[in-house]
Order: sequence, then structure tokens, then C-alpha cells
Amino acid sequence: MADIHPDTEGAGAPIHDWTEHLALDKKQGYDFFVSLMRAALLLIAFALTALVSFAFGHILPVGLGFLVIVIGTLAVLIDMARHSHFGLALSVLAVSALVIAVSAMR
Repeated sequence: MADIHPDTEGAGAPIHDWTEHLALDKKQGYDFFVSLMRAALLLIAFALTALVSFAFGHILPVGLGFLVIVIGTLAVLIDMARHSHFGLALSVLAVSALVIAVSAMR
């Protein structure tokens, strides 16, 4: 609970106890929210990479774009299941961006 110190200025005002606020059950909720936001941003990045393929790709642009979305979604789901820091999804995003860049140059 919050401590109240009547002998200090602003008597009766609660002082927030961050250790209670960041209890284990709440910290797990925060961690899950941050992990979910990272996953959402990675999925947006995969969608934008696919849009670049649709717009500028010369070698199977539609197929390559949808392949990037599918493989990217699988990589994000695998990383969320492993509770990792999305290393697999980031590396898949980098490789797919390079493949689409090469495809757009031809």
C-alpha cells in the first residue's frame, strides 16, 4: 500500500510504492504488452516489405510479396512462442528486404 507521512510538507499525500506497483503479476502484463507491440511492429514491417515487392518487383512480385508475409508471420509467431527477443523475425525481415531489393533492381 501507499505510505502516508503526516510530518512532511503535503501531509496526507500518498507516496507511490513502485515495488508494489511493479509486482510480478503486473510486470508479466507489461512484458506481454511490450512483446505484443514488438510483434505488431514487425508484422507491419513485413507488410511494408511486401508492398515494396508488389510495387517495384520484377521477378514474381505478387508471389514474392505474399511469401514474405507468410514467412514473416511464421517467424514472428515462432519468436513469440519461444519468448525470445525476435532475432529470428528480424533476420528474416533483413533477408527478405535484400531479396526484394535485388528483385526490384532487375
